[in-house]
Amino acid sequence: PAQRLLLRDELPSGVCVDAIRRPAVSPRGEIYACCAVAGFMPPLRIGAVSEDPLARAFERIHDDPLFTILSLDGPHRLAEIAAQRGVFDPRQRFVDECHLCRTLLGDENVVRELRDEFARNQICYLLRRDYAESFLSTLAANGQRAMESGLPEPYIPSPAGGTRSLEAPPAGSTGG
Repeated sequence: PAQRLLLRDELPSGVCVDAIRRPAVSPRGEIYACCAVAGFMPPLRIGAVSEDPLARAFERIHDDPLFTILSLDGPHRLAEIAAQRGVFDPRQRFVDECHLCRTLLGDENVVRELRDEFARNQICYLLRRDYAESFLSTLAANGQRAMESGLPEPYIPSPAGGTRSLEAPPAGSTGG
């Protein structure tokens, strides 16, 4: 019963540590982008063992903003986009990120609106992904030294127009 679940009063805000990093294969040979705790859901399907080499399935993950957002921002960001588009009520309560993800991606209207958002603003999401990959690569190569020296924050085009920084804009900048 719902009253026995530990439902949060706010949306779960963690990232999905499994999206992209731990794909799953269903008993029918379908490949999914995450461990499938939330279930084998069509929006998370990236291929099938019988259709493609595994490398091609991973290419689909890499080029899809849905997986970029799940792995960098978590389903919380998907919920924000869906709420802005009027297809999700953020006052709902969830147990964890997987519960939120399943609710969002299990709703065809939400998925349609997310896909529309990604198509309209694809460059923003791809730049975000590329910056994150560059940062992680630099961090892996330089370790703690990179963290201590700090990396400059790029300006990324914002879907709303203008630009935005992934962090705070440099001192004296208007950020847009």
